[in-house]
Amino acid sequence: QHIISVDNVTAFDYSQLRTWNISPSILPKDADIRNKPHNFYESHPQLTIIFTSITVILILSVAFFTFHIFQNRRNMRRQKEMMVQLAAAKEKAEEANRLKSNFLANMSHEVRTPLNAIVGFANILIEQRNELSETEFKEISTLVNQNADLLVKLINDVLDLSRIESRSVQMTPEDIDLIDLGRSLVNTESLNNSRKANLKVLFDCPHEELSCVTDRRYLQQIIINLLNNAIKFTDKGTVTLRIEQGDDCIRFSVTDTGPGIPTDKQKQVFQRFEQLDNFKQGTGLGLSICQSIVEMLGGRIWIDPEYIYGARFVFTIPQ
Repeated sequence: QHIISVDNVTAFDYSQLRTWNISPSILPKDADIRNKPHNFYESHPQLTIIFTSITVILILSVAFFTFHIFQNRRNMRRQKEMMVQLAAAKEKAEEANRLKSNFLANMSHEVRTPLNAIVGFANILIEQRNELSETEFKEISTLVNQNADLLVKLINDVLDLSRIESRSVQMTPEDIDLIDLGRSLVNTESLNNSRKANLKVLFDCPHEELSCVTDRRYLQQIIINLLNNAIKFTDKGTVTLRIEQGDDCIRFSVTDTGPGIPTDKQKQVFQRFEQLDNFKQGTGLGLSICQSIVEMLGGRIWIDPEYIYGARFVFTIPQ
């Protein structure tokens, strides 16, 4: 009684189908289902449209505010990063300005000292030439010559430092026989400092052959600066240049039997114009230049803190 055929159309009662537990989806496509309850959209189309519109507006509002909050946080984070970068740049600029001022002040002092000596002793030679004995004349002439050499070295050191920092140096890598180079430099320094009878300049290398590819001129400058520095502070004993193979690098060391360097001052010696003994002649730029050149060659330099019988400077360069 719940299946009615009207005009060749099969009709079903929806409530009876539910009673028989028959799903409408298995019925023929042209079947007519009668008394089917309307859904909310069919019963209240206007309310459905309003509810859907409100839901969409709410979702869009939440999405907009979420994006806005995220954008604000990202902008705040960027602003903080920029503030940190600006503070770092400001601090770096202030430090650079302070270093420049200190450099100019030190340069003024370092240049004035030998220049005043040259001018003063030159005036004595000119004004009191006839009153000076031959010994006094030679002593004053020697002082003029020493201060002139010191002034020339200072100017050369400043020019070297300027070229290194401006990255205008021209590197010329070549294959270098390190054993021949070390022996040659040690022999030269021994001859130049032969007046120190109680001091020996030695060369040590545990290898029969050792070579590397680097810039010969700058490598020589590092070794000569370190040897000269060691010889200057060592009156007796030995100054030893040692070259050996390290792990993926060549290791150089200059060891002396001088007074040594206090642990708390070992980092300071690489600073510009830093001199542990103001009574020793020097520009205070040699070790700073050594550090700059070593870093330019791709290595590093330090003082061996475990050596207690003097000072030992060590540096490495890539092989």
